Amino acid sequence: MKTRVPWFLVGAGLSLVVPTMWLGAENGSLSEDPFIFVAVAVLMGWSVVGALLASRNPRNPIGWLMMAFGLGFLVGGLSSEWSLYAYETNPGGLPLGTFWGWLANWWFVVIFTPILVLLILYPT
Repeated sequence: MKTRVPWFLVGAGLSLVVPTMWLGAENGSLSEDPFIFVAVAVLMGWSVVGALLASRNPRNPIGWLMMAFGLGFLVGGLSSEWSLYAYETNPGGLPLGTFWGWLANWWFVVIFTPILVLLILYPT
């Protein structure tokens, strides 16, 4: 049984790449880290491969966990860049700076939990 939900989730997650890159350019983050484009490509790859696995076999958790890891990093990048822009680059220029700053500090739990579970489940 195939499902389209993973592709919807990946599409929604990948739509975060454009605002994250724009905010990164405004903040100067892209010039500080030359490997950011490689990291984004790898995370997009994780998400797309996870969506492929989850859409083909929705009962297998490996695809869903790969998507959660890749999309988690994309949301983490957006929250970090958003809060940096809202507080340092252009103070008050974007709303919800406090929320995005809080999310940027705690999002690592969402990012690394799927990896731990993936490592536990992978051999089977």
